[in-house]
This record gives sequence, structure tokens and C-alpha cells, in this order.
Amino acid sequence: MKKEDMLFGVVNCLRLHVYSEPKEDSEVICKLRFLTEVIIDLGSSTEEFYKIYTAIGAEGFCQKELLTIK
Repeated sequence: MKKEDMLFGVVNCLRLHVYSEPKEDSEVICKLRFLTEVIIDLGSSTEEFYKIYTAIGAEGFCQKELLTIK
């Protein structure tokens, strides 16, 4: 991931599903709680989903409207 493609975000919903692929019917890798901070990879994101990395080492996709950019 290039530094210019990296942003920081925070979960803005009670429970955020992190998916293995950028679609809602894919496997849920983990669930994140409200105000959890993540790293966003814009280069690997899609129109509707951000590619994210968590502090616990999980990586996957979540819906854009459920994160707030810091």
C-alpha cells in the first residue's frame, strides 16, 4: 500500500462487519465495535467498499458509509 493511498478511519456504527470480499454476501471475517480505528487502503477500495486493516491484524472490506475518515 502506498502512503498516499492510506487514510485513517473510525467505525461510526455499533457493529461493523468486515468482509473477505467487497460484497455483502461474502464471508464475515470479524466484527468491529463503535469507534474502533482502522487503516483504509484507497488503492484497493471499490466504489462502495473500503479495504481496511485493523490493529489486531485483520484485513478485509467494509461499507464506506459505516466509517468516518479521521
